[in-house]
Amino acid sequence: MARIGPPACVLSIGAIVLLTLPFPGVVTVIVFQRFNATRYWRTLEAAETIAGMHVPAGSRVRYADKKQSIPVSIESPNAIEIRGM
Repeated sequence: MARIGPPACVLSIGAIVLLTLPFPGVVTVIVFQRFNATRYWRTLEAAETIAGMHVPAGSRVRYADKKQSIPVSIESPNAIEIRGM
């Protein structure tokens, strides 16, 4: 009886290669996002006033643009008072 098609080991190796292909792509996307995120995030070395609010040192500020002129969010390492709240 003649064999038709490739042996099972070739098919299994092909399946393994096909299933592992997305992982390098995901790693590439994650590395690019982290590199690109540094353009929009900044950690304050000293206390600053941003958008009229006193922000303590160590806070992380996220901006909407690469010029870092429009603040979007602020992550503070401790509680801060926001305009009397």
